[in-house]
Amino acid sequence: MELYHEERMDPIKEAFEADVLLMPDVNPRKMMGCPCYMAGNKMFATIVDDAIVITKLGEEDREALMADHDAGPFTHGTKVMSKWMRVPIEKEDDLDVILPYVVKSYEAAAAAYAADR
Repeated sequence: MELYHEERMDPIKEAFEADVLLMPDVNPRKMMGCPCYMAGNKMFATIVDDAIVITKLGEEDREALMADHDAGPFTHGTKVMSKWMRVPIEKEDDLDVILPYVVKSYEAAAAAYAADR
């Protein structure tokens, strides 16, 4: 089961990267065929078909995403990653609303990476 189809999602990926790759020490990678974004070795976001998955948010931010942006836990097969929020994205303009959450996830990942060093 493919999670990311380039022809469909590359315009969103390009718009996302225009902001995310400006953050200090962000390393883009591919995992499970999806573009992923790391602060050091800690993932803070990934792109899947029709969504951005934000991996490092506190409970309050996860609840806000669920209430305001139709987000929910990321699932892959039968595995549910309850702390990873899958936020639906239809077009590049949708990214502006969730970028503050991506920044918070990046900051949490960067802090976790720094603490491990």
